[in-house]
Amino acid sequence: MNFIGVAATEKDEDYIIKKIEEKLKNKSVKVISINNNSIENIKNVKFETVVIDDILINNKNTNMQKNKEILKSIINNSKNIILNSDIIENLDMVKNLNLSIVTYGFNSKATITMSSLNDDNMLVCLQRNIKIIDGSVVEQQEVNIELEEVVRRINNTKRLGMLAISLFYTGKM
Repeated sequence: MNFIGVAATEKDEDYIIKKIEEKLKNKSVKVISINNNSIENIKNVKFETVVIDDILINNKNTNMQKNKEILKSIINNSKNIILNSDIIENLDMVKNLNLSIVTYGFNSKATITMSSLNDDNMLVCLQRNIKIIDGSVVEQQEVNIELEEVVRRINNTKRLGMLAISLFYTGKM
């Protein structure tokens, strides 16, 4: 079994984990939350992929600098990173690491970004070829994603993250 770690803010963590599990229900993966409360207990887990949606948030009961160092160690021991590249601190965490990195976000350098959005559809752009988990290559493309009524209320950055994970593990957005 392979492990996927998710570092996200507490309010988004459950949603992200639930969506990953839905998208990858036929894969042999276990999704584990990486947060201020769990990081000390999971620091030695060997993750296949770490999803970094947001950096760990500081609260009065945690040592933020220590947790960032543990997270960087977790990242360094992982094979793949899927990263929200709109958050500068996230980019700092993966500088000078020799990993497979897929980025998502609204900046022009993100691997997966949104070309356009309306009430019913979003046009998602894969800006460069990527090698996915099974070793195959997915080529640059734009994909029209129809938005369901319930899905329209979801933060678009989170939506891009879920599409990045789906693409990386299944070859499809």
